Amino acid sequence: MSDKEKKQYDIKLYEYLANEGDPFGYNMLGYCYYNGIEVKQNFKIAVEWYRKGVEMNHPASTYNLGLCYECGNGVPKDYKEALRLYKIVAKSDSFSARDAQYSIGRLYYIGEGVKQNYATAIKWWRKSAKDESPYAEYGLGYCYENGYGVEVDLVKAAEWYKKAAKQGDNIAQLALGICYYNGKGVEQNYEEAAKWYYLSAKQGNHIAQNSLGYCLEKGHGVEQSYEEALEWYRKAAEKGLPSAYESIGYFYENGLGVKRDIKEAEKWYKLSENKDTKTNKIN
Repeated sequence: MSDKEKKQYDIKLYEYLANEGDPFGYNMLGYCYYNGIEVKQNFKIAVEWYRKGVEMNHPASTYNLGLCYECGNGVPKDYKEALRLYKIVAKSDSFSARDAQYSIGRLYYIGEGVKQNYATAIKWWRKSAKDESPYAEYGLGYCYENGYGVEVDLVKAAEWYKKAAKQGDNIAQLALGICYYNGKGVEQNYEEAAKWYYLSAKQGNHIAQNSLGYCLEKGHGVEQSYEEALEWYRKAAEKGLPSAYESIGYFYENGLGVKRDIKEAEKWYKLSENKDTKTNKIN
């Protein structure tokens, strides 16, 4: 969470509301402690505040406590308890219901706390997608692309990716860019591909940064620019993407957008080959 985002929260207000017994205050104090907003991050204290909200049947508090159990933050990891809490929220008419429905689907998808069942995951994601959860929309797109619980349907996959991408989900934006680049479920369109890569890359998605660099290198959907391509490759390399290292090495070897430097090229090539280094880890 950025400093700008953190400034949107008023912990003094939440403390006042909590002292008045308002479950919204309980939940927001829990959220602040969970994320380290204006206080030192402390998962156990976050859990204490969430529990107070749960005692008052507050949906957001109940959902957030479920997340704590799913992730093992402030409490021992317990997928079954997370699922139980999510199901309580999923039945509510609150805004948190769509998040709980998505999370239930996720547990069925990965098979944690329940037997893995793609069809059941899809059922829950459809419920969540009715309320426009971008995560559920992306999940449905991924299932249609790969045939998990449904027949492969690239057109439907692209449609679901687009719904999530329009809401700003960077992974969906990348996936949609790939669809346009390769003509999967949509007519091939490099300009559209580059557009969606850019939107995802701006949010820090290193795969999208690398893909955008490639478009700029080749002039696919954008004006060719080795200098700009190199900038995006460097951003992807900062996240440890081996293919970005290799591209940077190639640019130095051939003097593309930068002065030719064989030693510098060799350095980047070695990084791309060394799969065991911490700097080479893909996040």
